Amino acid sequence: MREWVERRIGGELSLKHGDEIHLHPVAKPLIAERVALLHARMPPPMPPMAPRMPPVREPRERRRDERDSGEGAEANRVKFFSALPSEELTDTELQLREVLLDQMERFCAQHPGKDGPLLSEIAQDKALQKLRSKLLPGQVSLREWIDRRIGGEIASRQVPNGQVQILSREAMDKSQSSRGGKRDRSEAPVRDQDEGNREAEKDVAEKREAFFASLSADGFAPEEEALRDAILTFLETWTGADAPLLTKLGEDSQVQGAKQAFFKKSRVSLKAWIDRRIGGEVATWRADPRSPDVAVGLREQWGEVAAAALAEEAAGAGSKRPKTGKGKGAGKGR
Repeated sequence: MREWVERRIGGELSLKHGDEIHLHPVAKPLIAERVALLHARMPPPMPPMAPRMPPVREPRERRRDERDSGEGAEANRVKFFSALPSEELTDTELQLREVLLDQMERFCAQHPGKDGPLLSEIAQDKALQKLRSKLLPGQVSLREWIDRRIGGEIASRQVPNGQVQILSREAMDKSQSSRGGKRDRSEAPVRDQDEGNREAEKDVAEKREAFFASLSADGFAPEEEALRDAILTFLETWTGADAPLLTKLGEDSQVQGAKQAFFKKSRVSLKAWIDRRIGGEVATWRADPRSPDVAVGLREQWGEVAAAALAEEAAGAGSKRPKTGKGKGAGKGR
């Protein structure tokens, strides 16, 4: 390095002891010129780097074409209800209606002074949750379905704490009559059609009684016999340690087919038909006094359990029911 400096640029720089480099005074103008020329050829300095920002996201609002097409919550609700039959309930709707009626019946038996349960309380029932998820899309509330599909039988209203209570249409009418016909605005259902609902309730009750009145007291029609056979076959082949629930019976494909063929457009519940038509062979009862679930079983096998459960429910007692009569095996001959 020393040799190269002395031989190539010795007129500008000199090396002293200790490897110090000295610039000759005569070379300063030349060095300054070279530095200026070098700066002139260099690109401008880069601007300081901007701070990092999160990635840009698409706006949360829907695209204009989606808004214009009406794919909103209200449009989905209208579409859902428009797809349902206007003169009858679907099989899933009938099951949901039956669960709600059972819940109300149980609540009123345990709380004689109250009109009905809160919707938030009964919504915790697993059978109800399953049917609700199966039937209702996210945009449709259970209360709206009740008011629009079975409002003639079950009414809904808001209580002072803001929660929703369901009760029979008859109880709602009595409650309003006791206040001289005045009605709190908070008690109005989603579709405020009290007069129409009262007429619908009367119509449903009349059709239900007309349905049972049309059945022979001396025997079963072929389609009714098919439903009876399907239920008895299910119960006779049931191998569970406990009696099956009514919802489980209703899920059986043979029972479903026979039920649809026999009930057709009728809104009669499966439980009501069992109790009124084959109650001597098949019993229904609350599986647990604290649960709205309804159990079903052959009367010869579960008769004592059913009788004790019904008596306990009627009395509002909390004592345990006897387990006599429980067992497996086929029932009596048909």
